[in-house]
Amino acid sequence: MQKQEEASMTRNDTTLASITKVAPAKGRLVFDPQSCRTCRVCELVFSIFHEGVASPGLARLNIHFYEFEPENPVSATICHQCEDAPCIAACPADAMTREPNTGAVIILDHLCAGCMECRDACEWGVPKLHPTLNIAIKCDLCSSRAGGPVCVEFCPVSGLTLRYESKYYGQGRTHE
Repeated sequence: MQKQEEASMTRNDTTLASITKVAPAKGRLVFDPQSCRTCRVCELVFSIFHEGVASPGLARLNIHFYEFEPENPVSATICHQCEDAPCIAACPADAMTREPNTGAVIILDHLCAGCMECRDACEWGVPKLHPTLNIAIKCDLCSSRAGGPVCVEFCPVSGLTLRYESKYYGQGRTHE
């Protein structure tokens, strides 16, 4: 009976979120702009791992350098792996879900229609449109990789600029 009630509800119905709970990610990437050298190696290895080509435009995270911004010239667009994950609820094609082992929010390419409702629902506007496949892409914590996020492994200042925090959500935070 409960499954029938869930199926009859629309995605915009606020009670849907309270009925359908999703386990949070087991961790997330944390970026420290003070340590970043803006080498963008993370973008290159990310695109090579996921796309087979070195192209920052295809990376699932992006480093930004604003040379005329004196106080905070470096920032990153990176998925926060939110506990409440509004992107999942916003997807009309049910193409976003949690990866069972890592809990990372992932996009099921074969279901994604490229509508970008996920980006609109994201507080940080993280998902972006793949330029040739016309599907949404975002960090999935390299869920298919036994060694974890490839960007952390190859970052020249790994552990400082990019790091994986597995206990992040144990501290009761949903958004930074």
